[in-house]
Amino acid sequence: IVDTRNPKKPLSTNVQVTGRTFEGKISTHTFTLGDETSMAANVCGPAFGYLKAGVALYQRGLYGLFTAAEVMPQFVR
Repeated sequence: IVDTRNPKKPLSTNVQVTGRTFEGKISTHTFTLGDETSMAANVCGPAFGYLKAGVALYQRGLYGLFTAAEVMPQFVR
């Protein structure tokens, strides 16, 4: 749960994503969410993008369990 009532983030947010590579090794990718965007944009942007991708799959008749790699978020205008 993320509180998006305060649009100003306290600090830049560092995000680390750790996973297993194709070769079976563990790797970590780190990126920073800058202060230029609001908390709501950082939370709602990707959520709406995944929702749009899910609706597109549903409309094409594709159902089931998908991973984030299979359902890339789409841009919402």
